[in-house]
Amino acid sequence: MPAPDTVPGSLDLRPTPGAPTPGEAARPLSLLDVSSRWAPLAGSWLLMGLELPAVSAVMARLPHATVSLAAYGGVVFPLALLIESPILMLLAASTALARDTHSYAIVRRFMFTAASLLTMLHVLVAFTPLFDLVACGSCCRGRSPSPIAAPSRAC
Repeated sequence: MPAPDTVPGSLDLRPTPGAPTPGEAARPLSLLDVSSRWAPLAGSWLLMGLELPAVSAVMARLPHATVSLAAYGGVVFPLALLIESPILMLLAASTALARDTHSYAIVRRFMFTAASLLTMLHVLVAFTPLFDLVACGSCCRGRSPSPIAAPSRAC
């Protein structure tokens, strides 16, 4: 329930009840506290770092590897990186923004909303004619589609 002095629908950014106030000593963090919050962030960065080499290694062993790798590395990966960039920034920003349980909940809620919207955008780009507009429209400019346009849709 919002406090009487807040506007309905606005975010209440006041500290969580029971959280230390500025100047008040906070309880020391245990190794378990730090590890439980650090492990998901470290895992996210690790998976993102392994994605490109792992996918490239598999695609290099498939038929038509040159065209497939060109489609993935030149069209699909940059487009996906562009769409997911707000979530990538949240990995770093969350460490600065999540100061206490309340601010962590706000960042978490924002992350779930942004991730849902960006997932829908990924689906629209991947499975609708929007892909042709975004990928082919930017690289073809009135010419016939490049040889990597069709394979990039399959990636």
